[in-house]
Amino acid sequence: MMQEKLINTIKKAYTKVPLYMRLAENNNIDIDTIEEITKLPLIEKNMYIKDIESGISSEYILNYMRGKLMYIDTSGSTGKCLRTFWTKSDTNASMLPLWIARKKRFNISSASKMCYFYSVTGNISEHKEKGVFYQKTDTTLGFKKLNLTPKKMIIIYNMIKEFNPEWMFLQTSMAMLFVNILKREGLKKPDSLRYIELTGEILKDYERQNIKEFFGCNVANQYGCNEVNSIAYECREGNLHCMTSNVYVEIISDNKNVGYGVEGDIYITSLNNQVMPFVRYGTGDRGKLIKGTVCRCGNCNPILILENARKNDYIKYIDGTKSTSEVFVNVFFRINEENIFVNQFQVVQRDYDDFLVRIVLNNDNVVDEEMDESDIEEMFFDNLEEEKLLLASFEFEFRTELYPDNSTGKLKYFVCEI
Repeated sequence: MMQEKLINTIKKAYTKVPLYMRLAENNNIDIDTIEEITKLPLIEKNMYIKDIESGISSEYILNYMRGKLMYIDTSGSTGKCLRTFWTKSDTNASMLPLWIARKKRFNISSASKMCYFYSVTGNISEHKEKGVFYQKTDTTLGFKKLNLTPKKMIIIYNMIKEFNPEWMFLQTSMAMLFVNILKREGLKKPDSLRYIELTGEILKDYERQNIKEFFGCNVANQYGCNEVNSIAYECREGNLHCMTSNVYVEIISDNKNVGYGVEGDIYITSLNNQVMPFVRYGTGDRGKLIKGTVCRCGNCNPILILENARKNDYIKYIDGTKSTSEVFVNVFFRINEENIFVNQFQVVQRDYDDFLVRIVLNNDNVVDEEMDESDIEEMFFDNLEEEKLLLASFEFEFRTELYPDNSTGKLKYFVCEI
């Protein structure tokens, strides 16, 4: 079934979509098996952004021109906006596997009241109250992640409590922001809340623990993107299983599909969007695939293990070499190994030998252990194993909260400004 959908998607893309038709002039697209997909070129986001209409199938171009298609905008980590168009039926087909998984694990359905945060406005009308932009339907309440402040977060919290959601769909940084502010203000989680789904950012173990303990409800991780919707969903064993009825996932290194067990760049092919198909499309994320037969949950779909660093998240050195920014993740993992002292962090590389480290402390643990900020700084250097970084200058900035970037809607743990 999956192979048939994949082959049909590819053939329609290369015969109906101008972007792919141009590529087909110099490529063999006579694809009959999944293995032959490696004959096709890799596609990147900027290829769509340059000419968005070229990514729309000729079968739907009139509906596009008449404004009859659904759409959703994505800014991603680069801040570059891409509008993806869908029919309602294709959207429903794309989301069906995820809704089935939510229902099975947590009894969450499309009728369950839900709150979320968004970066760019889609098809739903936007309103404003006390400086907070929001979208509302009978079953959903969404808030715009624009110029958020502690005061606005309290307003949002009160609106959420009044709405009585059963679940929330959040980026990890937004969930942690809630934890930090509500703890500080002595506020409790909404009584109606019984499930939180985290998406859009790498979820670290201590963040999951903090979120689950504070909200006192089920927490699950989901990996997806607005271009194709859900890519993988977490099972009861904590593994992200690929949604094989919605996407075909490949791991690419040096322009080659590396199969299972090898880290590389994540590329996807959509199986349900007939309006704007994405074939071998780069997500910008890195990871590796594991055969799903090893999972005790019984799901045989491949397991996707996400890596902390995205394609461009590398520390740069003056000699031209690079190293993965995951070194900082490891530092704070070790700091939190016995007690969670740090709730959030962000490292900004301002120059080759100049770094700014922003830290949000877990004040409960810090007070209990009679530690101060200088102790955290000392622990940082004690666990920093990259020799080149030990020669660099680090400035530490302790904050009460960290907010997502206004242009991307995400909080990156590492930012390189050079």
